[in-house]
Amino acid sequence: GDTMEAIAREKAGITRPGTPVIFGTPRDLFDRFLEGHLQELGGIPEVLGREFRVFSHKNGFTYQSDHMVLKGLLPALPGAFQHENAALAIRVTEKLSGQGMAVSTDAIRRGLALTQWPARMQVIATNPVTVVDGAHNTGAARRLVETIKKTFKFNRLIMVHGSKPNKDYPGFLGLMAPMVDRVIETWAEGLEDPELVLKAARTAGIKGLVVMDPVTAIRQAWDMAGPDDLILICGSLYLAGEVLRWIDETGFDRSSTA
Repeated sequence: GDTMEAIAREKAGITRPGTPVIFGTPRDLFDRFLEGHLQELGGIPEVLGREFRVFSHKNGFTYQSDHMVLKGLLPALPGAFQHENAALAIRVTEKLSGQGMAVSTDAIRRGLALTQWPARMQVIATNPVTVVDGAHNTGAARRLVETIKKTFKFNRLIMVHGSKPNKDYPGFLGLMAPMVDRVIETWAEGLEDPELVLKAARTAGIKGLVVMDPVTAIRQAWDMAGPDDLILICGSLYLAGEVLRWIDETGFDRSSTA
């Protein structure tokens, strides 16, 4: 869909009468675009912030519903938005438990602590710290900036970036610009001409250059970086996939870039 209402109607279409449907949608969007569709379809909405809640703390979060309170939850995935994602999963386990598929609180805690999500704030090296993230649109850029600020302390941020042609990369780069000291635009199959993306980066106020091969781009970023700098590889899951494939195929030592 091209509008929030059209997207909401498509999302709501999976609903079946009398079936719980669990949403992390912001309340204003839910009230405006989803609730009416669910009433028509007979679904039973469960909305984050209404039927269940999450309270983020410095080192984790608390989950609360009418039937359960879980404190001191420590997810492996960084970022407060992952607390919201985890809350949706916990709510699912509550509904399953009510249907005879009991999930213990110990299992919930272990699941959160052991969850891995490739290309979501994935640290692939520590000297300097190098992170791969699949963020590629403006909504993800806002979350990415927030998470980086809360998770890492660094001197400069050097970004290795690539984007698909149909994505709003000028908007993405504009949101990243206040944090980024230097960008290396690169390319993988399916991505936009990096020279065009670099023009958008410069318009956003980011200095940079083009290195066509992503592995060479990462190595050049490491050459530029000091020990207290942060390398961020982002802009497309296509790019993230190329990087993670290289790591798997070469047996790259993730503890060091030496």
